[in-house]
Amino acid sequence: MDKELYSLVDTAIKIGLGAIITGFSAYILALRNHKSDLNKKAYEDRGLLIKELAFKLEDVESSTNDAALHFSNGNVTQAKAALVPGSQSAYSARAISNLIGDDNLVNDLEKICLVIERIFHELNRQNPSIKELGSLGSELKERKLKVYPHIREAYATSNT
Repeated sequence: MDKELYSLVDTAIKIGLGAIITGFSAYILALRNHKSDLNKKAYEDRGLLIKELAFKLEDVESSTNDAALHFSNGNVTQAKAALVPGSQSAYSARAISNLIGDDNLVNDLEKICLVIERIFHELNRQNPSIKELGSLGSELKERKLKVYPHIREAYATSNT
C-alpha cells in the first residue's frame, strides 16, 4: 500500500512539474513572439511614416508651383490660398520627421517651413517682389533636395 501511494504521489509530482514547465515555457515563448510582433509593427509603421513624409514634401512643391502660377497671372489672393495646403504639408512633414527621430531631417524641414512662411510674408506685402519670390522658390527647391538623402537613409534603415 505504501509503495502504491508513493508511486501515485511520485506520478502526480511529475505531472505537476511537467505542467509547470510547459506553462512557463509557453509563457516565455508568447512574450518573445509578442515582442517580435511589436518590433515588426514598429518597423512597418516607420516605413509608412517615411512614405507619408515624402508625399507631403512633394505636396509642398506642388502647392508652391500652383501659388507661383496664380501669382504670375496677377492673382495674389489665389496665390496665397494655393500656398496654404503646402504650408500645412510642410508642418505635417516636420511633425512626422520628429516622430521618425532624425534630427537632421527635422532641422531641414524646419528650414522648409521657414521658407514657406517667408513666401507668405512676401505675398502679404503691398507690392510683392517677383525677384524675392523667385529667390525663395529656388531656396525652397534647394532645401527640398537636401531632405531627400535623409528620407532615403531613414527608409533604408526601416527596411532592414
